[in-house]
Amino acid sequence: MKAIITLVCILTLTNLCQGLTLPSGFKKCDKTKSDFNPCLSTAIQGAIQQLKEPQTEYGLPTLDPFVGPDDMIVEYGDETTGLRQKYTSFKFNGLTDVTSTSASFDFSTKTLHLNITFVEVVVEFDYQISGWFILYPVNVSTTGSCTLIKPLFKLAFNLEEYEFEKQSHYRVAGGGKLNFFPEAIIFDYKDIFKKGSLTEEINKGMSENWKIVTAYWQGMFPRLFMDVFEEIFDELLKRVPVPDLFDGL
Repeated sequence: MKAIITLVCILTLTNLCQGLTLPSGFKKCDKTKSDFNPCLSTAIQGAIQQLKEPQTEYGLPTLDPFVGPDDMIVEYGDETTGLRQKYTSFKFNGLTDVTSTSASFDFSTKTLHLNITFVEVVVEFDYQISGWFILYPVNVSTTGSCTLIKPLFKLAFNLEEYEFEKQSHYRVAGGGKLNFFPEAIIFDYKDIFKKGSLTEEINKGMSENWKIVTAYWQGMFPRLFMDVFEEIFDELLKRVPVPDLFDGL
């Protein structure tokens, strides 16, 4: 068994050192062509849709469903309410159901701008909440979901170039931005209160006022989704050298 594990590790390191070309089904675009950005838009949308199955050689997981990141804590309080909410065990569904994609890459600043519209994205999670709600004590562990209807994600990735084993690579440098614009968000928390009708009323009120709710959460959704997209993108970049990402370099 140890020999098998050692062999797998050696093969993995060999692939990382030698670098890989793009997966066979991924489209490659020519930097020198006038249609580079439209080509890139088509290529990215096609790549996302192919990740209904994992590309393990490239460290790319399946996107439908996608599991992660680990956890997130949100706190909110005013004169009548004080809540500490911990979200764990995130699972995303719908990330391969893309309806449109627009991408542009600036080679001088190494910045990728990406707009993606999905049919529907469902985020499932485990949920712990403690504190008080309108002076009513709350302390429960439960599950829930948020369904984003026709969300548009606007992302900006900052990349930096480095050399590894005499090959040029990109990596995500951090400081990226994400804004999202759904048509609606439907909240479905389970059994927050012993009285089921009260939980239903909370879900209804949050869904009807989703813009206010997400504002209170201080950017939870942008941080959550940016972590997902950066993690996946970085896995591809670390394995495929820059000359194998684009033609015309």
